[in-house]
Amino acid sequence: MTDHKKRTLFSSCLIWVGIAAPPCALAQGPPDVVWTGQAKSGYVYAVAFSPDGQIVATGDGVPAEYDPDTGTFYPGEGTVSLWNAADGTLLQSRTEDQTEVSSVAISPDGQRLAAGGEGILRPFLTVWDLLDLSSFRVLSDYPFDGPRSLAFSPDGQLLAAGIGGNDNAVKIYTADGTFLRRLPFSSWVTVVAFSPDSRLLAVGNVTAIQIYRTSDWQFERIIFPQHGVNGVSALAFSPDGETLASSGQTTKLWRISDGELIREFDAGRLAFSSDGQVLLTAGSRIRFWNVSDGSLLQTYDVGAGILAVALSPDNTLFAYAQLPGNVVVARNPLAQH
Repeated sequence: MTDHKKRTLFSSCLIWVGIAAPPCALAQGPPDVVWTGQAKSGYVYAVAFSPDGQIVATGDGVPAEYDPDTGTFYPGEGTVSLWNAADGTLLQSRTEDQTEVSSVAISPDGQRLAAGGEGILRPFLTVWDLLDLSSFRVLSDYPFDGPRSLAFSPDGQLLAAGIGGNDNAVKIYTADGTFLRRLPFSSWVTVVAFSPDSRLLAVGNVTAIQIYRTSDWQFERIIFPQHGVNGVSALAFSPDGETLASSGQTTKLWRISDGELIREFDAGRLAFSSDGQVLLTAGSRIRFWNVSDGSLLQTYDVGAGILAVALSPDNTLFAYAQLPGNVVVARNPLAQH
């Protein structure tokens, strides 16, 4: 196939703003899987690579459930797990009673793992020693709702926790867990993300994306993405900090300087390649997009829904959390192996 024909085929799969795309002819599957791991406690909700790319951290959980027939209440549980990224060996795990582990984040220096949960009886946020999950600090100011999303700032100074429920807020900590401030919101906070230079914090909720300056915690910009009744489900800054990707009913790229919509893609969880040239979206299909022109580079039809996705720092691998309860690591089809 000539380069011209390839470009024509890729471009036919693009969803331009306001234009419905035809069915994508590149659909194929499965990905080139390196390994698959099984969650201990139910659904895998969160996945993250360590900065050196050697570890994959996951958070999973079984929700609390009441059986009206027997009158029995099951409080649920969740597990934090660390896997060898190369072969899937389970390195460490720690189970939390009475709560799901719905979010994980690894500090830029690779020393700490933050994990949070939304359990009805015991919401929590814990900062762990990544090398030893028996060493940790519990942040105990969560009487009602645990964090739905966690993010370390790239400069290693801050940890943001997005909370939704009775206490709609973002709580800001130092990287080791010292509380700094609370940013209140009128609706559920669904996701948080720092810009690569740590200058901005983007917060997604049901109605808007609010971007704060971390220097004074004042608004830099507000974007109304129109992502539907469930709001913003995922956020990611491009590595150059000039673009923000958001997802809900669709995935949208926004120019940070003026808040203008650049391009629109399929909905899904998000990850940028480290060079910013490729955007990965993952829902019922996994798709790799060319950021500069919006062309579709690769697609996989994986069947079951995906709850989280991440690209390794060197772009050679990608990890995703797939229903009903698996973490999968596969080779990036666009990388040189």
